[in-house]
Amino acid sequence: MKRFLFLFITLFSFFNVQAQCDDRYNAEIFDEVSVSTVTYSDVHNLQLDIYQAEGDTQTNRPLIILAHGGSFITGIRTNPSMVSLGNAFAKRGYVVASISYRLMNVFDLLSSSTTINGVAKSLGDGRAAIRYFRKTVDEGNSYNIDPNQIYFGGNSAGAIIAVHAAFMQEEDITDPELLDALSNNGGIEGNSGNEGYSSEIRGAISLAGAIADINFITESDFNKVLISCHGDEDDTVPYFCGEPLSGSVPIELCGGGSMLAHTEAIGFPNHQHLLFPEQGHVPWQFGGDTEVEMIDFVSTNLYNALDCMNVGVVEGCTDESAINYNLEATIDDSSCLYEDVPDCENITITLLNGWNMIGFSCLNNTNASIAFAAIEDNIIIVKDGIGNAYLPGWNFNGIGDLERGYGYLMKVTEQTTNYNICE
Repeated sequence: MKRFLFLFITLFSFFNVQAQCDDRYNAEIFDEVSVSTVTYSDVHNLQLDIYQAEGDTQTNRPLIILAHGGSFITGIRTNPSMVSLGNAFAKRGYVVASISYRLMNVFDLLSSSTTINGVAKSLGDGRAAIRYFRKTVDEGNSYNIDPNQIYFGGNSAGAIIAVHAAFMQEEDITDPELLDALSNNGGIEGNSGNEGYSSEIRGAISLAGAIADINFITESDFNKVLISCHGDEDDTVPYFCGEPLSGSVPIELCGGGSMLAHTEAIGFPNHQHLLFPEQGHVPWQFGGDTEVEMIDFVSTNLYNALDCMNVGVVEGCTDESAINYNLEATIDDSSCLYEDVPDCENITITLLNGWNMIGFSCLNNTNASIAFAAIEDNIIIVKDGIGNAYLPGWNFNGIGDLERGYGYLMKVTEQTTNYNICE
């Protein structure tokens, strides 16, 4: 059991925490990057390169895991695109890891069963890389990462790994060949090691990637982020649903265009898509302005999704007597018991356009649909600490009651001033 100040919970609402970013993660603020290589899978002797800015002493840094392209039959973690992305995001303050993963033989692409079996191995490797970093946190967190802010990105085949790591859940799989392939390779978690740790991630960065079934993205994923970039004349990984490599591989994948149509249809709130019109496969691979455009798009939208962005400002209940009041709370397994909590029902807050974090300080727990009724037309999504969501546009309330003393993430379409959630 741990003892905390209840004030800590509501301080999220007292200050705009955007300042904590200090423009980190938004622009390159470091000049030099160091790269180290470690083995993340002893089972298959797989390595990854870790990019970190030299002199960066920040803790709890977001992690981006990257996987290279190459149609699952070729490619290396040190290809120019991975090196460029690794350096660009490490200079912004992220920890970046570029992974190797098992590749299949070119002849495996001749049948659907061998293709899917080879992809299943790579998917398992990707999940093992996620677990590896959670293991390092448990062992002392030598890379100073925030295990709650792990993102997975990739180019082409690597993007396919990333999207499935974020959105494919075993209960949603209906393809018998995919189920068999996963079963033959350690299940959905794979057999590449680091057992006992979660392979959950906050979102995916799909650079000319695709998904085997767009229905893998469901309402239960509304708390995740999907950033996609794709050319609409891509004949290697189809922009819409189709067979990859100009139809020569007998499986179907659904690219950025189909994923966008699906996320719009289900009201998925966090899909940001950059179309490269009349462009083919990975148009950014040779650098230049196209690569700059892609990196800037990913950087901006990833930055906007980070926990440190757009936290609401509270006005009121900030006088010295309130701050010095005995606000101690007991927190045990996310259940809170409050002692001598002052009446802060008259707090008003300013919600900024985009993401905000608010503390619920009303005396009585209140259903989210009632608490937010006055501004529901401006709300895209509200999330609690374990990912439950309130989506008024879809008449969906997975949160239920807002609980006194807990914080909630809220994304709104426009700024709202002097809002009192307790009225």
